[in-house]
Amino acid sequence: MHIVQIITNFFTLTDPQYSAAVVVKTGLIVLGFVLVYKYKPRWQYLAYAALLIFLLRGLLFGQYFSWGFYKDHLTVDDIGWRQQSAVTAEYYKFFKPTRKKYMAVGSSQTYAVYFDYSQKHNHLTVFSLAGMAPLDLYLYRIYILARDPEYILLYLSEFDLAKAPRLDASKSAPPQGLSLWQIVPTLFEASKSAHSETEFKEMIVGEFLPEYKYSFIFKGFIEKWMKKNEALRVKSLYEQLSPDAQELQKNARDMAGDIDERWIPYNTYFLAKFLAYCREHSLKVVILEGQYNPVAFNEKSAYLNRLTRKALEDLAQESAAVFVPRSNLPQFTQDDYNDVMHVKPAAGYRFVESLVNNLENNHTRNAF
Repeated sequence: MHIVQIITNFFTLTDPQYSAAVVVKTGLIVLGFVLVYKYKPRWQYLAYAALLIFLLRGLLFGQYFSWGFYKDHLTVDDIGWRQQSAVTAEYYKFFKPTRKKYMAVGSSQTYAVYFDYSQKHNHLTVFSLAGMAPLDLYLYRIYILARDPEYILLYLSEFDLAKAPRLDASKSAPPQGLSLWQIVPTLFEASKSAHSETEFKEMIVGEFLPEYKYSFIFKGFIEKWMKKNEALRVKSLYEQLSPDAQELQKNARDMAGDIDERWIPYNTYFLAKFLAYCREHSLKVVILEGQYNPVAFNEKSAYLNRLTRKALEDLAQESAAVFVPRSNLPQFTQDDYNDVMHVKPAAGYRFVESLVNNLENNHTRNAF
């Protein structure tokens, strides 16, 4: 009865495209084993090895049981913030989504702003990855489309568009198939500028070898079993979520040092690709000019803000999206932040409540 219940849940809870894919792939592998066993070709051992690899890939990465196990047993201290959020995204992709009118998409900053409101209202949900950048919007576009929202809400600032594309994070994104080669030239150029050619190569290899792409999972389990963090007395990542005043100032200086205008064209390119995809699939996009802790305001950030605002305005006009400047939104104060980028839940709730009221009570283009 337990097996019957598992099979029933698999077909009733999962997205049909994934359940059908599992059934088809499993059937083909079984058929392959049967044919090789029956006809015993000269290369039968090579065929058995290939079929075994496909079977193991299916068990490790092709269904939600494995991803649920990874999600439940690996913490951010085992694999890192971005890797854990990537595992969570892979797990939930298998399930039938509940359609919401609004979906906020972005980094942990977006999560901090929208999550508390999304837990109390049924018309908004959040799709978030730690450090999610314009490149990741494009790489996860199919997962975003699968949620089928009416409006996608983006929260972007100079700290998104003027930061180097992080291929070390993006290399764990879903396989892209042939569409990856559309952006490879720009990716390669960005990797050279950011001295991340190794991560670029790893991203390409991961397209063909999922066990390499997701090797951080196995490494995480090994280090967890060996109790590496305890042995080396590594400080938990959770303890770094609320820096003191001195750490806050240091973090603000470090983040300001990470942004530069030379990265704006790359991020604009990836964002334009994502917006074009949304328009092609009739997804409405509202781009909100993001805010951050006033302690990070300086002459450099003000200059980059002017450049990124112009870039966002132009992109919105070209893609039929809506751009809302920072000046037309409720303003966060320094007391509203836990650190440089992440607002407190109550502050985020007030912001989103005002935003949604504007969207609900007015035509979107005239809401602000």
